[in-house]
Amino acid sequence: MWVVVEPTPEALAVALSDAVDLIAADRHAMGLKGREYVRTAFSWDGIGSMTTQLYDWVLDLTSSVPQSCLYDVRNSLSKAL
Repeated sequence: MWVVVEPTPEALAVALSDAVDLIAADRHAMGLKGREYVRTAFSWDGIGSMTTQLYDWVLDLTSSVPQSCLYDVRNSLSKAL
């Protein structure tokens, strides 16, 4: 997996180099995992569930912030990759 942690030209160059160095089978597997993540995370059922959780929280029906409202790019990337 390759992630650009620091927004510098050098870090981007390393990440791109790592991506290019992957064999085709690894790139294909990453693409399939990414497609599956997007299909499940952003389906209408998933969006409806996230919206309901958010409304419940906004209307004070639940005391904790729904996890679907918190975005952690590292966690999302690790699931996709």
